[in-house]
Amino acid sequence: MLSSSLVLVVDDEADVRALIQRIISRFRPDITVHTAPNGQVALFLCHQLLPALIISDVNMPTMDGIAFIMALRTAGMKTPVIIVSADPGYEQDALHAGADFFIYKPELFRALPPLLQQLLPHTP
Repeated sequence: MLSSSLVLVVDDEADVRALIQRIISRFRPDITVHTAPNGQVALFLCHQLLPALIISDVNMPTMDGIAFIMALRTAGMKTPVIIVSADPGYEQDALHAGADFFIYKPELFRALPPLLQQLLPHTP
């Protein structure tokens, strides 16, 4: 069963993970955030934590975001995935691999809050 209040943030840059955590905390303080530095660690955590939402970078060492999504989908996990990247050229690859949404990193502050509201409805 998915944890409706848990988000997994995957990015190799600690500053970006912290930024996304701050955005989530600002708009959804009821959400718990776990982080991972690459897709391989994230894949392990997904099986342990069963997050309700995954937000992942594309370019990471060990296992990049595209390979991570493909591994998730191959394992049958239907958890919504938002891919974030500083390179908008990855959008089609991410969506083709199974991502649900793509956010260009400079648009995070504008684009992420409405997606949080859409994908993680408040529970009474």
